[in-house]
Amino acid sequence: MKHKFLLTSLAALALSACNVTNYQAAEPTAAPHDIKEAKVKLSGIDNIKVTDDGYITYFESVPHGYMWDTQVIKQMSQEGACENLYDFLELGFVVKIGFKGEGGREEHFDLARCNAEETN
Repeated sequence: MKHKFLLTSLAALALSACNVTNYQAAEPTAAPHDIKEAKVKLSGIDNIKVTDDGYITYFESVPHGYMWDTQVIKQMSQEGACENLYDFLELGFVVKIGFKGEGGREEHFDLARCNAEETN
């Protein structure tokens, strides 16, 4: 009986961990005037783009033969979105941070995700 409970608990934990890595961000709700302002404020930063529908995108890549470290991806994307761009998230933007190349992936952040990760 104890083993069955332990296996059930571990399975639930594993599934919840999968949900965190496959987070589905909400659609952006940023107002048109905030989008225009964000485009101006972020225009001087390399690799950042602000779309007309409220996404802020940032992509980095590694050269052929190199591979991304998943811990680096996790730390860089969380810091970039939840610390550096938090004010924009509060305005309804969604941040997409992508890491191109071997081992790379794309992370999406909205205000709810950053607030949830802050409490974990």
